[in-house]
Amino acid sequence: MKISSRFQGRRAQFLRLFFWCGMSVALGASSRLADARPVIPHADAVSVVEIGGHQVSFTLRNGAGRAVHIDARCLIQVPQERAWHVLTDYEHLDAFVPFVTKSHVMERVKNRVTLRQEGQASLFVFHRPFMVTFQIREQPMQNIQFHAIAGDFRRFDGEWRLMARSDGTLVDHQVEVEPAFFTPRWVMRLLERRIMLKSIEAVIHRCEDRT
Repeated sequence: MKISSRFQGRRAQFLRLFFWCGMSVALGASSRLADARPVIPHADAVSVVEIGGHQVSFTLRNGAGRAVHIDARCLIQVPQERAWHVLTDYEHLDAFVPFVTKSHVMERVKNRVTLRQEGQASLFVFHRPFMVTFQIREQPMQNIQFHAIAGDFRRFDGEWRLMARSDGTLVDHQVEVEPAFFTPRWVMRLLERRIMLKSIEAVIHRCEDRT
């Protein structure tokens, strides 16, 4: 049985298309795997970035286990009382802090607060919902220490420190995070860097927003 030249031509076109599609997928996967390798997996990364006209310095380093530790510092041109009010407005953190979708005070006893939060961490195609309950200890106008007591993290501890200056308030933020679910260290470093900078940006804008 003879096969028409028209059919043979179409078959050849299909095979060429299939071949190049397969090559594109293979090359793309290979490139992504190469890009995925962390260049210096255990080195500290110290950077200064500008956010809304503010210089933010931060240090990113590996903690114990698979934890990632970040320190960030910036000067905000607002009184210390304003910065304190923004950071302790726990019931409304979900209104301006990225990645937080719910924030609820479960209990408050003097300077101790139990806070439950829900949210979603996102990085490229990675999306992961999370829940965490914090035990918070306040030292009015000076610092806020938080420690995860339940949720999707083996460790989620940190602190906000406020220092009054003549030109505003120096805000120092430290956090160490280790999820309970498996996440490659290099992904955690990228993710926590993004969350930290977005959170600092949100706090700056909220502090300076007088509306």
